[in-house]
Amino acid sequence: MNSTVKMDIVCEKDLSVECKGERWHKSFFMILIFSFLLMVSSSGCATLSGRTVGESIDDATIVSKINVLIVKDESLKFFKIDVDSFKGNVTLSGGVKTKKDEEKIIKLARGVLGVRSVKSNLIIEK
Repeated sequence: MNSTVKMDIVCEKDLSVECKGERWHKSFFMILIFSFLLMVSSSGCATLSGRTVGESIDDATIVSKINVLIVKDESLKFFKIDVDSFKGNVTLSGGVKTKKDEEKIIKLARGVLGVRSVKSNLIIEK
């Protein structure tokens, strides 16, 4: 059995030359492209960096809290300390004057909620 569907395309009588059938196809196509791009971009962010948006926010919060603690401490605030975090694993870089300063910064970092581990690449400057 062969059945055929007859489709009437009625053109609008305004300044637009598009027909209703063509407009529907264009809209559908644009929605399809937008959905695909949104899906690719949102999933790509997590896979390219190896972490989700939530983990990125958590890491940024950890770094901010540690930096605030360092700046608030009178004996540490003048050191140039770089703090990085990846999935809660913190890396400290920079220079300090004494081993005691290094230990103090490590202890501050470990006390921040969400920190899983602390690696010190701090250099004791003489």
